[in-house]
Formats: sequence, C-alpha cells, structure tokens
Amino acid sequence: MRTVALIPAAGAGTRMRKTPAKQFLPLAGKPLLVYALERVQASPLVHAIVLVVPPQKREECWREIVEPYRLSKVERIVGGGATRQESVYKGLQAIDPATEWVLIHDGVRPFLPTRTIAPLLEAAQESGAAILALPERETVKRIAREGYVLETLNRQEIWRVQTPQVFRYALLQEAFRHAFAEHYTATDEATLIERLGVRVRVLPGSPFNIKITTPEDLFVAEALLQQEPSSWPDGIEGG
Repeated sequence: MRTVALIPAAGAGTRMRKTPAKQFLPLAGKPLLVYALERVQASPLVHAIVLVVPPQKREECWREIVEPYRLSKVERIVGGGATRQESVYKGLQAIDPATEWVLIHDGVRPFLPTRTIAPLLEAAQESGAAILALPERETVKRIAREGYVLETLNRQEIWRVQTPQVFRYALLQEAFRHAFAEHYTATDEATLIERLGVRVRVLPGSPFNIKITTPEDLFVAEALLQQEPSSWPDGIEGG
C-alpha cells in the first residue's frame, strides 16, 4: 500500500505581513516548512513526499530546505498555482498513478503528531477519505457584512478541520475533475470529496496542530518551542 504525502506550501502568506512568505519564515532557527516535512517524513507509513511551492522557489527549496535538512522522502518539488486548489491539483499530477493513498498536509502546520497518521490511514479504508478535526468550543454566529448577527449556529455540529487529510488516489482525482468541470473552488480537499456524495470519516485532531497564518500564530509557535521538551503537553511532540 503506497502512500504519498502532498505538502502544499505555495501560498503568498499575505496575512502574515512579513517577507519571506510564511512557510519560509524562521522558527527557532529553521524554516517553518521544515517542521511539517520532518513530521510527515518520520512516519514509516509515508513512502514519498511531493512538495508544492511557488514556481520561482523550486531550486531554492532543494538547496536550502530538502538537502540541508536531509528530507530524503521528498521526491519532487512542483511549482504551485494561483490558489490552494490549483496547487494541490498540480502536486497530485506529479504523483505516480500506482499510488493508493494521498496524504495532504499544510506546510504551515509544524506540530503534527506523527502518530496520528496511522489511525487516519486506517480510518480512510472505510470510504476512501478521512480527516482530522476538533469540536468547536466557542459560540459561533453568522455575521452580516454590516456587522450584525444573522444567526447563532449549534456548536455541537461545528468542527474545525485540520490536516492531514487522507484520500484514495483515484477518488481524489475524480473529485478534482468534477470540481473543475463545475468551476467550483473549495478551501480544503475534503469538500471536493463530499460533493461526490462520499462519506468522509472524522478523527479527533490535536489542539497543538495549529496552522501558522498570522503574526500571532507565529508568536504562539515560538512560545511552544521555547518550553523544555519534557514539559510539552501531549500532542505537540513528534511521536
């Protein structure tokens, strides 16, 4: 059973208001992207990695990220597109069609517990799709553009979705074909799978599997890494 990890890291990172783009910002001395790659590479269930970056960064990534950090499972670096969906699709086309499973993980999630990959792959066997998510703890409201409350949602039904997300290769290809035919754009790949009528299995994620998109997120990540490893809460360590 061949599993390939696809790591989208082609975004411009405009919300970070920093240069370089967020995925290349230093975190405790090494690029943020390296953490995500190391966590995925550490899983014996992942056989190869396809990394998607801004087209002009491909050579730089080989030279400054893959080689110095010994990311031996990175087989290809692909230039991304204008949107996440386009970038993931380009990465998908670079994967050997003989691959059975594709694991998609954001390049700006540095604290993925590697041990979550095994149960996620197992859960995906049922329908061909599985994701990580956390139940919402805050009260959630829909707000109008004018700044008024439209409605209060039932938070018991609201979960915040994370990555990795795991899909059967053929199913993911079909989902993208349908999306492009219908000119539909989603913010994650599970949404495309759902539109096929496929049931997506959900497993509990980790509260430390945060996505770094703002300066505040980067501050939190730096604070976590300043703690002694022995004091890290369960869910942040690599295992």
